[in-house]
Amino acid sequence: MNYSFDKWPFKKDESAILYWLRSPRMKGNHKQWMMEAVFKTNEGILKPVTMPWGALPALRLGMEFKNKRPVRINNVGKHFKIRFSENVSFNVEEAARSISPKAYPLKNRDNLQELCVVFFDNTNKITVVVPCLELLRFFFGFNKMLCHQILQPFDMPDIVLAEQDKDKVLLNFQQPVPSSIINPMLVEIIARILFDQSWTESWNHVYCARENKLESTYKNFEGVIPLEFLPPVFKNCSWDVRGIQDGKRILVLEIMGYRNDNPAPFKKIEYTRPKPIRRIVRKWKGKKIKTGGGIEGKINRTPVTHKKPYKPVLLKIDMPIHSHSNVLIIEDVTRGVRYITAGRGKPIEGPINPTNTGSTLVSLNDEGGKGEIQAAEFVPFDEDLEGPNGLKDFLLTIRLLKKLAPELAISVFFNKVPIQSPLAFCGSMRRDYVWAKIKNLNNQEISIIEFDLSDGHGISTPIIFSPVDQRLIYKLLVYYIVRPGNWDKQKFKRNKELKLIWAKHTSIDLVHWAEKFLRKIKVSA
Repeated sequence: MNYSFDKWPFKKDESAILYWLRSPRMKGNHKQWMMEAVFKTNEGILKPVTMPWGALPALRLGMEFKNKRPVRINNVGKHFKIRFSENVSFNVEEAARSISPKAYPLKNRDNLQELCVVFFDNTNKITVVVPCLELLRFFFGFNKMLCHQILQPFDMPDIVLAEQDKDKVLLNFQQPVPSSIINPMLVEIIARILFDQSWTESWNHVYCARENKLESTYKNFEGVIPLEFLPPVFKNCSWDVRGIQDGKRILVLEIMGYRNDNPAPFKKIEYTRPKPIRRIVRKWKGKKIKTGGGIEGKINRTPVTHKKPYKPVLLKIDMPIHSHSNVLIIEDVTRGVRYITAGRGKPIEGPINPTNTGSTLVSLNDEGGKGEIQAAEFVPFDEDLEGPNGLKDFLLTIRLLKKLAPELAISVFFNKVPIQSPLAFCGSMRRDYVWAKIKNLNNQEISIIEFDLSDGHGISTPIIFSPVDQRLIYKLLVYYIVRPGNWDKQKFKRNKELKLIWAKHTSIDLVHWAEKFLRKIKVSA
C-alpha cells in the first residue's frame, strides 16, 4: 500500500521540499512521540509540520512532496561515493557549529540545536557531516516498531527472545510483533542490535544519552531534547550518499547505502514467527478497511493511539541498503524458507504512488489505550524478493534504480539459462539469469537481461525497448549467444524488429551503475 499524510498544510499542487527534521517529544493526552518535519516552500519559507515519530523511515531530506504525498526522493544535492579509511574519527556537534549557514541555512534555534556527527578522515582529507536523525534512520529506523523501541529502556525481550550458539543466532519473535512485518532485513538488524557489540552500544546510547540530559541539563524540561547518535561502524566502510559539498566538507542529506568490511560475529540467523493470536471476532461497525494496489494509507498526524496492531496496514517504502563482506544465511524456521543476505524472489511491482482509487486513515503512533485508527507499519518494497546470490549486485542496482526514478514500475523474474545456450553453466553449476521488466509513465516497456557472472565471465547487458516475452528470451539466450559465451551482435543488427542498446560492465559502484541504466533508459525511450 502507498501512503500520504492526513490534514496536509500546503495548498493543492504546491511543492514542498523536506528540508530538516527535529527530534521527537511526547505530545497529546495519550503521550505519543511526535516530531516536526521542516518543509521549504517555493518562496524559501521554512515551515514546521507535526509528524508521528514512527514516520521517520519514510522521510529523507530533499524529498519533494505535493498534494500530501512524496513525488520525488532525490530532489536536492548530488551523489557521492565516500570511502572511510582506518584513520577516521568523529565528534558530535550542534548543527549551528557543523553546518555552514551559506551552504544550508537552518535559520532558527529549533533547527540549529539538532545534533550532527562530523567525521574527519585524515587519510582521505575529507570532512563529512551527517545529521544524527539521518544516521538513526539509516542504521535502525527500518520501521515504526524500531523507532519507538529505541526510545525505550532496553525492552527488546518484549518483542523477541534471542540466544547465540557459537556462530548461529536464534530469534523467537513474540506475539506483539505482527508476522506480516517480519522480513530478512528486520531479522538481520535485530540480530546485530542484540549480538554485535558496536551495534548494541550504538542502539543503547540513543536512550541513555537522552535520559542523562533529562536528568541534568534538561531537568524538568518538556520541550525537544536533541537525540544523539554514535555510528556502530564507519572505519573501512564505503557509503553511497546524497548531499551538498561545501569546499572540503560534505553535508549528507541521505545515506542511500553502505558496505561494511567488518564481519558480523555470527554466520547464520534462524528465526520463528509468533503464533497467531486467537481472539473473539466482533463485527466492525466502521468503514471496511480497503486493500489493494490502488489504495493508499493516509497517515494520521495527531498524537492519538491506534488499535491493537495484530494486522497492521503495510506501507511499502524503499529501505536503506546494508551490504556486508560476509555472507549471512537467514532461515525462517516457521515457513521453511532460506535467504542469503542480500537476496530477497517475487517481483518489485508498481511505482511509489500510482493513481489512487481511495484511502484509509492509518496511525504510526505507539500502542496505548483503545484507539480507533487502524495501525500501520513499514515494510520494504522487495520484502519477498529472493534471488540467486550471484545476482546480488544487480538486485541492489535495481533497488537503487527504483529509488532514483520512483515513477518506474519494475518487475523482476529469475530463471536458469537454457541448457542449449553456450552460457548455460557458471563453473559446474547451471547459470542463473534475471529479466527486469520496466514500465515508464508512458506505459512503454523496457527489458534488461543480466546474468550470474560470479565465475568472472564478461558479457554486455542488453537494454531492449521492444516487446519481450519468455519465448523471445529463450530465443535470445540460445540463438543469439555464440561460444565461448558472447552476444552475436551481428544477429541483433539484422533483426530490425529489436530495438536495443548495450550497457558494458565496468568497475563503477552500484549507484553509478543504476544512474547509467537510468540515463540509457531516458535517452532511448
